[in-house]
Amino acid sequence: MRNITTSMGIALVLLCLCLAFPTEIPTPSLVKATSFSLEKYTEDNASIVLSVAEKAITQDAGKLSVYVINHSGEYQTYGRIFYLEREENSQWLPVTPLPDTAFEEIGILLPPDTANEETMDIGTYYGRLQPGSYRVIKTFGDTYASGTFYVREV
Repeated sequence: MRNITTSMGIALVLLCLCLAFPTEIPTPSLVKATSFSLEKYTEDNASIVLSVAEKAITQDAGKLSVYVINHSGEYQTYGRIFYLEREENSQWLPVTPLPDTAFEEIGILLPPDTANEETMDIGTYYGRLQPGSYRVIKTFGDTYASGTFYVREV
């Protein structure tokens, strides 16, 4: 009987503590979608590869699968944010994201000599793309990696 009373007392104390100090799971913050700017980054990181799974997609595809491959020998951190550029007259020009779009701000840890597969929701952030050559860009600190793909007409 004494053990039951002690156990119930401990349970009551724990319940009171939980009610006094509730644990909330934070909602991920959002980062407004913007165009890529080379001015913010020092170089293309050759030890991190962004490989596009399908080199050609249709305008209606809406999604793009990529592999983020870390050959740097160090852990790399990056997020869900990605940028698009379109090639016009041999120059890469930023594609403007749709108004009022935002990416979930989280950190993804990529160990050395490993790869992550990701599906990028192009349709949600950039809408329907015009036919042509594009590159997708992800940033890693002050460097970036990119992979190219082609959008063909439906």
